[in-house]
Amino acid sequence: MTESRQGLNLQNLSTSMASPRMWPIGYIIDSPYSPLHLEGGMRFNWRDSFEDLLAIEAGGSMIASENRKAEDTFSAYRWYLDSSWIITQTNHVVRENNQEIFPALKRDHEAALKRQDYRMAEEIEDVRCRFKSNEVDLIANASHLRKSFEKVRYSKASRFKDRGQWMASLITSGALPNWTWHVSNSMEGRVVSFSNQNTDSKVELGIRVSELELVQHFKQGQPYQMAEPVPLPEDQIKIVLAAPPKQFPAKVSPHPFEEDLKPSQTSVIAQAARTETLKLPDGSSVIKILLTNTLANGTSVTNQFVQEPEKILEEVDNANISMRLMLEDVRRLTSPKKATFAQRFPETHRILETIIIHEPSH
Repeated sequence: MTESRQGLNLQNLSTSMASPRMWPIGYIIDSPYSPLHLEGGMRFNWRDSFEDLLAIEAGGSMIASENRKAEDTFSAYRWYLDSSWIITQTNHVVRENNQEIFPALKRDHEAALKRQDYRMAEEIEDVRCRFKSNEVDLIANASHLRKSFEKVRYSKASRFKDRGQWMASLITSGALPNWTWHVSNSMEGRVVSFSNQNTDSKVELGIRVSELELVQHFKQGQPYQMAEPVPLPEDQIKIVLAAPPKQFPAKVSPHPFEEDLKPSQTSVIAQAARTETLKLPDGSSVIKILLTNTLANGTSVTNQFVQEPEKILEEVDNANISMRLMLEDVRRLTSPKKATFAQRFPETHRILETIIIHEPSH
């Protein structure tokens, strides 16, 4: 049975992590020599190297270079599409500011000065500065993304995986043939359950971790305490699923991934993976990966993969996005209502509501 989180003190937790049957998941989480600890201070791909060692320990060979390349290529492609979308949206904001917002503000500013309404002129200038500051931040981020692509295109896919996702990928790569994983949602984010079926004692041992806990543990240095995750409220999920599809303004293009993965009855709300060893006619063997998606409508769909790491990565990424979008919508329903833009910046809102936006001349 997966280790219970209640009543487990830090000493017992450390002992549990050190159990041979918890290898290597317990080691990854608890050891100071874990690749997730070591990568914080050294420029070396500890993740891939550790995965190769596990694959050899399992009786196989190092992860094939063509498999790594296929994953790397797909990961860079996804990063490129995501970054291109952000850059395109930034260009839209800058164009709208300079063709519509700023000229209108300038006209109203000049008119206020002409009638000696200096208070209004100052308010209009404050509005312009707010828009300009936001524009500068967006441009800086877009510029960083553009400059980063040359480095990213030659980076390893493992670099872009969240910690829990990388740990799970050790199973789908075939490096941990006796382990399974299950990913579900919680109010703190994705939760990954790892299970090890000990074939000798027939006792299943495992652990459940959240991405938030892993960030707090490895990045912020907090002790790992196995806090109990809060599940998404069922009633709120039903409200999200019943909501009409989101409408995008004509000028704003939807995200290349998220538009097709937004919450619906066919959204993935959980995903599980296990492996099987297939014997080939020539006596060799390959690992078959079975990924099972649980959908919001209660059905399950299982897909099988053999030597297709990029397709596995795509399937996992899509499930992660689907669960994140569901979580974001549920959080919006359950969190305290934030003040609207008009409430936070009443003067700015009033000015934007009253200025006349002229269509740019062609």
